[in-house]
Amino acid sequence: MELTVDFFRFLFVALMFALVVTKVLLELLNLRHAKKNLGSIPEGFESQVNRTDMARIQDYTSAKTKAETVRFAVYIGLVILLIFGGFLNLIASKAQQFAN
Repeated sequence: MELTVDFFRFLFVALMFALVVTKVLLELLNLRHAKKNLGSIPEGFESQVNRTDMARIQDYTSAKTKAETVRFAVYIGLVILLIFGGFLNLIASKAQQFAN
């Protein structure tokens, strides 16, 4: 198999896609589990956490997970834009001009 730019581009996109799908699925699984156990205190923590604190913890976890998913999507979008939008070539050419 010949290793061409197109091969590496395809490999990069495939790996990024796998990363995004895996992260989103894990986050959804976490949110679903948290929603299913909403209001319940894990065994062994009953003496340390009351129901009000547990509700706050679960609300925080849900909000943080959603915000992190949006941040991750923006990050992936910027990385793809940098790589496929020609921005890296622009940076390389400017660096080359600066070096000369």
